[in-house]
Amino acid sequence: MAQKSKMSQKYSKIKFWVYLNTKDRWLSYKRRNLRPLNKIEYNADIVNWLAKQLNYNSYLQISTYTTGNYFDEIDSTTFLNKSCLNYKTNNTDNSEVGKIAVRNDHQFYMEDYQMLKKRYLNNEQKYDIVFVDSYHTFEQTMEDLLLACELVSERGLIVVHDCKPEKKESIGNEFIEGSWLGQSYEAFIKFRYQNPQHSCFVINTDYGCGVIQKNVFNKKYLEIPENVTLDEAVKWSFFKKYHVKLLDLVSVNEFKLKYCSKDFLSKTLICIVLYKTNVEESLTYKSLLEANIGDSNLNLLLFDNSSETQKIPDKSQIKVEYYQDITNVGVAGAYNYAAKRAKEMKMEELLFFDQDSDLPKNFFDKLIIAKQENPTQKLFVPLVKDGDLIVSPSYSVFNKFSPKRYFSGLTKVNDCSIINSGMMISLSVFEELGNYHSELPIYYSDTYFFHRYKQKYTHFILHEAILQHEMKLSSKHLDDVKLVFDALFASTKKFARLTNSSKPVISYLKMGIWYTIRFKNLSFLKTSLMNVLKNK
Repeated sequence: MAQKSKMSQKYSKIKFWVYLNTKDRWLSYKRRNLRPLNKIEYNADIVNWLAKQLNYNSYLQISTYTTGNYFDEIDSTTFLNKSCLNYKTNNTDNSEVGKIAVRNDHQFYMEDYQMLKKRYLNNEQKYDIVFVDSYHTFEQTMEDLLLACELVSERGLIVVHDCKPEKKESIGNEFIEGSWLGQSYEAFIKFRYQNPQHSCFVINTDYGCGVIQKNVFNKKYLEIPENVTLDEAVKWSFFKKYHVKLLDLVSVNEFKLKYCSKDFLSKTLICIVLYKTNVEESLTYKSLLEANIGDSNLNLLLFDNSSETQKIPDKSQIKVEYYQDITNVGVAGAYNYAAKRAKEMKMEELLFFDQDSDLPKNFFDKLIIAKQENPTQKLFVPLVKDGDLIVSPSYSVFNKFSPKRYFSGLTKVNDCSIINSGMMISLSVFEELGNYHSELPIYYSDTYFFHRYKQKYTHFILHEAILQHEMKLSSKHLDDVKLVFDALFASTKKFARLTNSSKPVISYLKMGIWYTIRFKNLSFLKTSLMNVLKNK
């Protein structure tokens, strides 16, 4: 390999120094403003997420001068014991051996590997998470993996960086400045094959992050075709074609679900409100049956406001109860009845749906993850869209501009409202707020309920599922909008009275102006003015 010029070496050192001293600030800003709090994007995110879910408190990083650059991103408030085995490699310039800054506020002596290994083993300290970011030759990575197995606690996990190279140019046993993944993927695959007693898989993020859990049976053990040797399996041509099976590659969501509890679903009563719609024609019911529920057993209440009784088909994994009320008590009456039944059934959560919501297949996966990440929160809602238009959570265009980004996770209740469909709320909180108001059976039922929620609670959880829900007021058809707009005013007046506010009436007038402009039809302005003047 050609020797670098002194100028080139100097430039590389300056570039690396700038990288170390600016990356923390950029990541801090990015986490705070540009992405959800629990998003997993880097190896440090995986470590921090696991620590919160599994109550880990000790962390060891096995790395070199040029690897393991996320040490400061590991949460020190969670990991009370946080250490780094930072070893010298043959590639290290002897003039730089000494107290080298791996991160801008942490310094570690680079020492001889065998000496460090002996010291850590003699200490007999076990760690809940051992993060391996080796010098990426096969031999060194394999030795680091075996060392990690000796240093990890019985209930702990090993996280391995750089297990999924994207291009051939980044692999090989010789150091390449830049994105060198070397032979770490080969070591991980061979380790997985040679140790079927351990659970091994790779998360598809940050160049592939392997996870190893000792002595946990994994039915997805690695099998290689009879005519292929292990050495042939790790060659680039074979790996590129079969890497998903070789690594047991999983998505970030699949990874999270491995460590999530689904128990709350068996204690949740789901309520779908029907009106003049056959249950098997309800978009909500059909999409619920198609959603991924795994081995969970669901409890479903079908509340029918129609005058004709329906026959409900039996479905496996879903226990269905049918209730009919021909007086049409609206969604408010239906959800109040659901709360009553949930208490009788000793349920803990309520999950509400209108009849025309389209659940994505991953709805329950996202809800399970959100519940796991926020176990103390009481209200969970999806992002609800009508086509491309976001309708919940909604922010008044008259009070503030609607935010351009909706981040999942803990969300302030300030200046926003949510709709009923897709909302999961703790039964205890529902009862504390006094149920839905009987004077608002349909329109403003959710707005007033959330209004009372905001008086006692400051946050709710917006999870990542995107629910499609048809809203009549966002329809492109003039007749649909006119019908709802005219009927809406009576509820607007009631809502204004209940909240001691004139703003809803003013908003109704502004809505009339907006629809007049949108449809180029003066009937909306005329209707809003007549309703306001007539009911002054």
